[in-house]
Amino acid sequence: MSSFTELQLKAIEHALGDGRWDDHPVDVRLSIPVLWRQFYLVLLAGPERRSAERRKSESVRKPGRIIADMILLILFLMLLVPGAVGSIHLLSLVWSG
Repeated sequence: MSSFTELQLKAIEHALGDGRWDDHPVDVRLSIPVLWRQFYLVLLAGPERRSAERRKSESVRKPGRIIADMILLILFLMLLVPGAVGSIHLLSLVWSG
């Protein structure tokens, strides 16, 4: 049975980070059934914990990711903003009476 060296264990620990996914102020996890498959959606938000070096290496490895993330953010806002404005309008109608 093979085992990891101390150096390998440190490298794995560094690659995985601290593993604290549960400390985000916003942590929304949804499982969405689409036809006969299940998809998941996770929205995490909070202070940036990744180092500048890690963020830069990720942007180099996945250059299209920034564009895809921006498109998803715009679509999210296009749904969120009208929903929020509509909700505020409905509440104002209920309160005014």
